[in-house]
Amino acid sequence: WDSKGQTGFVGLRNIGATCYMNSFLQTIYFTKKLRKAVYALSTDSDDQLHSIPLALQKLFYDLQFTDRPVSTKKLTRSFGWDKPDEFCQHDIQEFCRVLLDKLESKMEGTTMEGIIPSLFQGQYVQYVRCTKVDHESRVKQTFYDVPLQVRNNANITESFRDFCKSEILAGENLYDAGTVHGLQEAEKGVKFQKFPPVLCLHLLRFEYDYNLSQHRKINDSYSFDYHLDLSEFLENPDCSSSSYKLLSILVHSGDNSSGHYVSFINPALDGQWFKFDDDVVARVAASDAMERNFGGTQDDDGSMYNTSAYMLVYIREDCQKDVLCDVNQEDIPENLITRFDYDKKYLLKRRQDMMDNDGFVDIQIILTDDFRIQQTVCLTELICENPVELLQNKRCLRYIQAQHSELFRVFAKRLAYALGVNLDEDIRIWIVHTHEIHVNHHHYHSQPLLTSALVYCDDYDKKIIDLFEYDISDRRTLSIFVEQKIFLNSIYQLLPFDKDDDLLVFVRFYNSRYESLLYIGHFLFSQQQSFQKCLNDIALQINTSISPTTTFIVHQAVPTHNQTHQYELIKAASYDLALNQVLDPCLSGVSLIVQIIDINQTNDDYPLTTVEDYFRNIENRQEFDVCNRDSLRNECLFKLYLPMKTTIKEVIRLIAERIEYSQEQIILQKPSNSASISNNISSASSLHISTDQTLRDLYSNTRGSVSSPRKIFFRRLPFVYMELEQRRPIRIFVTNPMKKDEQREVQLYVKKSSTVEEFLNEVKQWLPTICSENGSQQLRLIEVTLSGQMNSLPFHLHIWPDRSCTDELENCSNRYYHLEEVSPDEIDLGKDTELIPVAHYTKENIIQINLQKFFPFLLKVTHNESFGDVKQRLQTKMRLVNREFEKYRFSIFNGSKVISRCDDNLGKINVNELKLVQSTCWLGLELPSTSNPRKTRKSLFSEKPIRIN
Repeated sequence: WDSKGQTGFVGLRNIGATCYMNSFLQTIYFTKKLRKAVYALSTDSDDQLHSIPLALQKLFYDLQFTDRPVSTKKLTRSFGWDKPDEFCQHDIQEFCRVLLDKLESKMEGTTMEGIIPSLFQGQYVQYVRCTKVDHESRVKQTFYDVPLQVRNNANITESFRDFCKSEILAGENLYDAGTVHGLQEAEKGVKFQKFPPVLCLHLLRFEYDYNLSQHRKINDSYSFDYHLDLSEFLENPDCSSSSYKLLSILVHSGDNSSGHYVSFINPALDGQWFKFDDDVVARVAASDAMERNFGGTQDDDGSMYNTSAYMLVYIREDCQKDVLCDVNQEDIPENLITRFDYDKKYLLKRRQDMMDNDGFVDIQIILTDDFRIQQTVCLTELICENPVELLQNKRCLRYIQAQHSELFRVFAKRLAYALGVNLDEDIRIWIVHTHEIHVNHHHYHSQPLLTSALVYCDDYDKKIIDLFEYDISDRRTLSIFVEQKIFLNSIYQLLPFDKDDDLLVFVRFYNSRYESLLYIGHFLFSQQQSFQKCLNDIALQINTSISPTTTFIVHQAVPTHNQTHQYELIKAASYDLALNQVLDPCLSGVSLIVQIIDINQTNDDYPLTTVEDYFRNIENRQEFDVCNRDSLRNECLFKLYLPMKTTIKEVIRLIAERIEYSQEQIILQKPSNSASISNNISSASSLHISTDQTLRDLYSNTRGSVSSPRKIFFRRLPFVYMELEQRRPIRIFVTNPMKKDEQREVQLYVKKSSTVEEFLNEVKQWLPTICSENGSQQLRLIEVTLSGQMNSLPFHLHIWPDRSCTDELENCSNRYYHLEEVSPDEIDLGKDTELIPVAHYTKENIIQINLQKFFPFLLKVTHNESFGDVKQRLQTKMRLVNREFEKYRFSIFNGSKVISRCDDNLGKINVNELKLVQSTCWLGLELPSTSNPRKTRKSLFSEKPIRIN
């Protein structure tokens, strides 16, 4: 699984029982302000073995710039941990506090001092108020996380109410109010005074059971929301913001004695969730991240599902831009980068020196993940032919070196240490041997063929050279398969194994509906067990029910002379025979493809295809990246492998099933050679399910070479495609209400002869996030016409009245439309206020409006308001941090002429003067160029920073 290629992120290796640590480290990595502060720490003189800040800098650097899973070995070594510590699963909340305390102490006396409290520290007051006399005691306390009771509470709000619930001190528990008042009845409680920008909520899922004298896990249902408002728990709600968005969910699976942690993270707070499961990162739906981790779900056997959220991390909305600021390479000290580059070159040289030593051999490590990544390959095809290929093969991420004379026991312990597992409990090691076999299939004429098989090895006293039967003169690669624990019967465990009888079989499932192969895992079957029983066990593993009408179609991989495998059908008549009578060759490591069909559930709309059809057509299939045309990043959502003759109807059906959307509300759009997305959009370029065209027709208009893989662009319509005839497309800029400089151009469909007001009401239904949560909920449609003439107004801004007809909207090369929410303070304007257009511009020979940075918008100004106050409100509206906002220069223009520079913050706005030039007045923002014209082309290229979005 290529996590970096699929998601843009990499995972962290589990070096023992460190999944809890990995989950939290990924969370603070995406707390970018903290990451930037860690980079800024001075570690020049720090010892690599003992410096926590240096180890954390290296960890963050690798997460940001490498393509492979990152090891936490150096970090745990800096903690002073040894191997037992790495195999001891600590409490994640405890680890959070210890690590942040260490960082905070390291930052003391530096420019980063106070960063940790500014991000994570909140404040509450504990009060005791006498009920019958005028006396109150108040003690202020700070906190870095809030422990919330799960027991008897259904959600976060109820837990906070429970946390803040007052208690009456009466009877034998009277409060001592001092010498004046003595013992008094009193009310004791808690009130929050300030919530931090990064709010960590610790869900108390574990409690001590006094009857059993041990801790146990609470698996009760407990819900949490993406948006969180805690204003009711503030002593003074007007003094501190309390609106949050959910950044991270740290999830625990298992019970008190054992378990596994993963984290679900929403890095950009845009609703796109990713699952970080140690070294594997994958995209997931929001429901998989949230609802599935509420807890309270029962398994099939009636027992409580033991996976639930354990820790939640929220970001305060007014601090979102600051906490999730960009972290670029320019933010990392140059000496730190130099140090890391030197360490990398040193390790590469050391590895090369070891390769050149004839006393060592590279051993390839094959894991279950390798079969998932390459869906059609068998064991033999995963093995690199020689050490050179092993080092050059980017698909192979794992190998380990061993000495020829090294005992297998020593090698196995090093392997377990490298994988972060317990040798005796967590893995089995299988040696890959290549066998010469004779098969009687008519394709091969009984000629000898080579195939790879697995041999379980527990002979720890043999040497590597003897165990692998390795000839020193033969430079082929040695390989092992490491069998790992799987989730079975609600716990992670190795499959039961009889080494004298069992065979290890790799199994893939063929889904005829999607025409896809899916690796479902390895199985250990007794050679004496009937093949039908094996198939039933496989069906049970993938939660497929078996009925009298269920049939299996099974294919086994058999070798060919070109060192690849093909799959041959196993006759159904042999299913009742023993496994060793069915498989040919009957060796551990064999690969099967299983197709399960229920005759009663066949559908004429989905023609039944077989594995033979799949492989027969695979050479005629092409790879397609499926992209949402209206997505901000236009990135690939998933891939399809289809022949060019596939009908558009079938493509739309496949997309609809994958995105769970009505196929009648999906259209495909023909790709265009034009780089601009502002050209006129013709309805002829859109294809829907009623068309009789094919994929070949989709690319009929493309000229020249076509990139591979091809892209399929689709749109989700908010209405059925039949309405397209009564609508026409229009290109409109849409701005993120939380970030003025984050915008995209989308295609919307306007009803013919409708009013602007009717259109805006539809848009609010189609794009619910276009209005901010606490905004006015009123939209306005702005038209901007650009002018390229010298000494004239560079643009005209026009607000379309609600009663205007949308038929007058035109798609022109110099005319642009923008939808924005009306600010609450702009709804009712007084006589001393005025709306003034704001635009970003560049100036060489003439003033040119730059739409790439942000779209022109309107800002309210007040008579005699200072330029400093205007800038402050402008910065708030644009949601730019000081470092970015301070780069701009501000000027008030009349047409193309500057009438006032705004460099002096004490200058005043004269509304009366602005009204005289109302039609040509605008506020210009210029971002001065930072390039040095004396720099050479080479230096400009080498100094270009890498920007990570």
